[in-house]
Amino acid sequence: MLDEAVRSGLLDDDGALLTFRHDLLRQAVYADVPPSARNALHRAAAHRLVASGHRPIDAVSHVLRGARPGDEEAVVLLRRAADDVLSVTPGLAADLMVRALELVRPSDAARFDVGEQAVVCLTRAGRNREALATCDRLLAEQPPLAVFGRLQAALGGALWNLDLAEELCRRAEAALAVGGTPSAVSARLSALRALALSRSRDLDAARSAGEDALAAAVATGDRSAHVQALSALGEIALNAGDGAAASERFTALSAVDRAFRPEEAVAHQHMDRFDRAGELLERAAGDGDSHRQAMLLWAQAQQHLGLGRLDDAEAHLVTMERLEDDLRAPVQQVNSRVIRAGIALLRGDRAGAGRHLTEARERMAVKPNPGNRAAVCFLESVVAAHDGDVRDAVEALHRLGLIGPFMRWRLLRTRVGTAVGIALRAGDRGLADDLAGQAAAHAARNPGVPTAAGVAALAAGLAAGDLALLDRSVSLLAAGPRPLVLASARTGLGRALLAAGRAAEAPAALSAAQEAFAASGAFAAAADVRLLLDGAGAGGTRGAGAGAGAGAGRPSPYAHGPSRAGRRSPPRSGRWPG
Repeated sequence: MLDEAVRSGLLDDDGALLTFRHDLLRQAVYADVPPSARNALHRAAAHRLVASGHRPIDAVSHVLRGARPGDEEAVVLLRRAADDVLSVTPGLAADLMVRALELVRPSDAARFDVGEQAVVCLTRAGRNREALATCDRLLAEQPPLAVFGRLQAALGGALWNLDLAEELCRRAEAALAVGGTPSAVSARLSALRALALSRSRDLDAARSAGEDALAAAVATGDRSAHVQALSALGEIALNAGDGAAASERFTALSAVDRAFRPEEAVAHQHMDRFDRAGELLERAAGDGDSHRQAMLLWAQAQQHLGLGRLDDAEAHLVTMERLEDDLRAPVQQVNSRVIRAGIALLRGDRAGAGRHLTEARERMAVKPNPGNRAAVCFLESVVAAHDGDVRDAVEALHRLGLIGPFMRWRLLRTRVGTAVGIALRAGDRGLADDLAGQAAAHAARNPGVPTAAGVAALAAGLAAGDLALLDRSVSLLAAGPRPLVLASARTGLGRALLAAGRAAEAPAALSAAQEAFAASGAFAAAADVRLLLDGAGAGGTRGAGAGAGAGAGRPSPYAHGPSRAGRRSPPRSGRWPG
């Protein structure tokens, strides 16, 4: 029969394989095969592929064509294939598990196991609302108590991604209260509850819950619970402003699972340990998980930004945004746009900053969590200040302060000087003093961190008009790793010296600031400082460079606080460094 097919030109025989001479011939033959026989052939092909050593994913196309509800073998193969591809293509894994769940009858013993895996895959694929709907359909079938807890634990990530912290806490507490849950699952639920409490006002209670969850995770030996508990404690420490504790927690977390090295790197950045952060990022670069890759890009962008490499920072942010779009996992989209807007202003691109503000607002509407709302408020304040609308700028800062108990200081960690300057320009000394107090409290929580101490001195010096404090801020920040934050402090000092009539002392600070801005690619900020130097009678300086002219001639110097240096430097700038 095969010889006849070859002689008729239907098939080619190359000595090793028989192939159709044209795909149209294959399709014609395929269409003539009765559906029942066709399905049987697909099943046979799937069995043959798996038996000969191919991966389950290679047999999936045959399984999907030939499977019918109740086909247990197909479900097993789809689950194995989903496991294989989850870390690389979570969207495909989610599709496979949705199909597997469709093949499982309500009475099948494996239904809830399949459903739990589907919820996990949907969450990893960024399809959080679908994960929530799937889980609730399964819960409506009144599973056993042990399964009830497992499903709620599996859903935790989706609820967190949807910014439903209160709902996450409620569900975790309900599952724990019902009882009948295995100890490992109870440990996961306790860790999820602690994570949800990290958004509450009582961070002491959240920390206590996290410690209990970690102890339970260690006692049960459940790795997932261990990871979740350490992650919750790290988040709580960040919200409490305790950089040392956050670094300790995320270091422990990456020791348990090296995929969390980017989080550890960011924690070290907050402590000014950029050398250590760089080592971690280099080691993390080989990890292949696409979701981890997005976090890695974010951490790398923060590294470049902190070290004043604006081009590299923006390139990583752009790549991260695209990857998150592909994964449908918008974790840092708003923050990325806020930072890119700041970079645009440092370069003198007001139109670009406006576009980023529009994008940030649109993405915040999709994910309106407190952090995103706070970030947009700050960007609105900076853009308004840049445009001279100081009333709108200070109102945005007041809105930011109302969003959450820790959002303002967490967002303004290195940017509080800009916020104090905006408050002073609006004549709101109460807000300026409040912001300076916030910076001082953060420095007290993080002793030995040059940026924290230097920014606190900068904020206090600006608020009080104290030259000694401004000079101290420069000395402290000079011992740290952030050139743009240091340049900002030097600009503030230089401007204050000019305002105090000590013009002869200002050029040293201003020249160093201009050089740092130009070296980082912040040419508009450098040009703004050059205007101050010209006003001081210093003329051009070696840090100007050709690129510094991007903002030359436009009277909006990079500065903090009200200006009395002359008409060439009105208080309009809303840019910020770092």
